[in-house]
Amino acid sequence: MRRLARVTGWTGQSYVETSWDVVHARLGFELPSDYRDLHAVFPPGTFDAPGVLNGVMVQPPYRVDGVPDHLYQFEVETQETEDWRREHPEDVPEGMVPWARGDREGLFWVRRSPDPERWTVAVSSGGIWGYDDVPVVEEFDCGAAEFLAGFRRSRNRSG
Repeated sequence: MRRLARVTGWTGQSYVETSWDVVHARLGFELPSDYRDLHAVFPPGTFDAPGVLNGVMVQPPYRVDGVPDHLYQFEVETQETEDWRREHPEDVPEGMVPWARGDREGLFWVRRSPDPERWTVAVSSGGIWGYDDVPVVEEFDCGAAEFLAGFRRSRNRSG
C-alpha cells in the first residue's frame, strides 16, 4: 500500500467505512486484505494510466438509494460475469470476482485458491461491459494494490 501511495502521491486516507464482516458474511467468502486496505487508504475514485487502460475506477461496496448495500456491486457484476463465463466456458476462468473496472475492461480476481491472499488479478474484455464477442482474459500474479501500483508506474514511464 505504501508503494501505491508513493506512486500516486496520495498522503490521506479514505472517508469511506465498509463493514467487511457484513460483506464477507453475505458473499460467503472473504476478500483479499490488500483490497480492504486499499479502501482504508484511498477514497473511491479512478487511477489513471493513459495508454495502458483508460483509467481504473475502484469503489468499495457502497450505498444504494441511501441505504448501506455492501454487496450491490459484487452481486450484479458477479452475476453478469458468470453469465459471460457460461457463454465462453473454455476462455473464461470459473469463479472470477469483479473488483474494479475501466472504460472497456473489467478487473477481476481469479479464485483458484480458497485463500484470498493467493488470488491473482485478471484484466478482461468482457463481463458486465461485454464489449468483445471473443473473450480476452490476461492474468497477473499479484494482488489489487500491486497491480494498481504497476499500472501507475507504467503511466509514469510513458507520460
